[in-house]
Amino acid sequence: VQIKVKVGERMQNGRLEESYEYGTGFFVNERGLILTSAHVLAAVSDPRAITVLHAGRPLQARPVQVHREVDLATLLVDAGRINLRFRSAGVSGQPGQHLVD
Repeated sequence: VQIKVKVGERMQNGRLEESYEYGTGFFVNERGLILTSAHVLAAVSDPRAITVLHAGRPLQARPVQVHREVDLATLLVDAGRINLRFRSAGVSGQPGQHLVD
């Protein structure tokens, strides 16, 4: 999934301009838990500023845990709003192949 983090906003020429940082992550269970790097969330001041893009749909995400010393973090999205089906562990995949439908 793509992770979009709003890191700031400012008025310029009478228009509000927002700035974002981006990262990636992947689902680790069907409940909507996502594993990502902690540095992706480093600039988050407002937990509502985190959006996950899954299958073209933006979903609000909230941080669950952040472990800066190992650069890992987990996010949670409302899995009721998406259809996550993990393929069987016995199915072998190829690099770049989607294993979550």
